Amino acid sequence: MASEAALAKFEINAENAGAPRYDGHEQRPRAAKPGSSGRTRLAALLKTHRHNLGLTQQSLAQKLGVRASHIALLENARRRPSLGLIVRLATALGLDGRELLELAYPEVRALVSPIAKRRTKLSPSWQRLFKNTALLARYHVTRQELEVLEHLGVLGGKLTVKRLLAILLLVRDVP
Repeated sequence: MASEAALAKFEINAENAGAPRYDGHEQRPRAAKPGSSGRTRLAALLKTHRHNLGLTQQSLAQKLGVRASHIALLENARRRPSLGLIVRLATALGLDGRELLELAYPEVRALVSPIAKRRTKLSPSWQRLFKNTALLARYHVTRQELEVLEHLGVLGGKLTVKRLLAILLLVRDVP
């Protein structure tokens, strides 16, 4: 005869559509998390490099200013390191910080990947501006300002001297 406590563990919940309820003592089945393969590779990389350097989890933890249990969680792919810890790990283990970042946070790959430059031809009015050294000298256009203007020129549009001055005032006003 089953006790009430044992029956309560497997009580059917209408929301779970027949799935057993857990009382917190058993481990719930885990679903694969997005990016978990990257974390597994990160865990293996950390463990391998730590072993290659002859460090224990405790000694690495002391170097990094964290607990040894945190290192164990990282090496078992149960936690992701913070951004600050990624920097310290890269330094302590002699690893590429960018690689660690991408393994820990695969979603960041799109942000840190180099973006291919799309170059389009500048309109004739923008081309005339870049060739008009007297005009550029008169308004004391610096190399950085010319670079900004070139980026704007890729966007297109007709450039007049009046618009050039307005753009320069805006660019120079930015702190």
